[in-house]
Amino acid sequence: MIEKLKQYLNDAAQEYDTLEKQLEAVKKDGLAIRFIKSPTIKTQLAAVSENGFAIRFIKSPAIEAQLTAVSRNGLAIKFIKNQSLQVQLAAVAQNGLAIKYINHPELVVQLTAVKENGYAIRYIHNATIEVQLAAVKKSGFAIQFIDNAELIVQLAAVKRDGTAIMYIDHAELEVQLAAVKQDGYAIESINNPTVEVQLAAVRQDGYAIKFIKNPVVIVQLAAVKQNSGSIRFIYNASIETHLEVLKQNFDAIKHLTVNDIAELISYIDNNDDESIVNEISVLTKRIENLASKLKHTTHEQKESRTLPY
Repeated sequence: MIEKLKQYLNDAAQEYDTLEKQLEAVKKDGLAIRFIKSPTIKTQLAAVSENGFAIRFIKSPAIEAQLTAVSRNGLAIKFIKNQSLQVQLAAVAQNGLAIKYINHPELVVQLTAVKENGYAIRYIHNATIEVQLAAVKKSGFAIQFIDNAELIVQLAAVKRDGTAIMYIDHAELEVQLAAVKQDGYAIESINNPTVEVQLAAVRQDGYAIKFIKNPVVIVQLAAVKQNSGSIRFIYNASIETHLEVLKQNFDAIKHLTVNDIAELISYIDNNDDESIVNEISVLTKRIENLASKLKHTTHEQKESRTLPY
């Protein structure tokens, strides 16, 4: 079996016995360089330009070939021994995760890596605050790879991606507020959020109220002011909230139940506050017109069922 393999390799080597044939082969498939003994720099460059991983089959590759390989595919540095700083930087600049294959990377390499891909920090031991900040500013979710992140890092992470708060245990109020101000949905990962946090969340995205149990009236109002459609996620909404919804968008009445509408009409009929009479009078007419249309439609449907065919 070994003899057959040797014969195969010898035959392949003879097939690429001229520079022209070598170049033609590696330009089509860089990995073909495995069959070429002592390839010239020109052949090496052609091979790694086509496929960065071709560097794997080059013994003592020229520095130009190394740089071209990692610039094509940063992960190709895995196959390079005695990596120079220049090659390391080129590799992580192309793919930050290439730092996985660099032993004891210098600070400049670490920073270049996390600025290209925040997740590269998972391969950096004892990262400095500077590196941590660079990582979470690139991707807030990189904080999941940072143990015991300091407050300044937590804040940077949630300001980049609010929902990254899911990776922060016992987040302080300052962090919670920063998170929901960036993305209201971050409140889903906060246990027992204060009214202040709830308000900040729904002011950023009214739909965030879906993650708040029994929101108080002030939170309900803030949510529907931001997005009237959020009323669909509010159970046992207050009369004030229903009124605010209809003022914002009367079409949102489709999200109200018959009982909700009945309560609204009753509230409007019995309200003596002149300051809101003008505002609700228009709503009253629109609600009554809608009710009349619904009643008329229902009556017609009943009559159609009694008509003989």
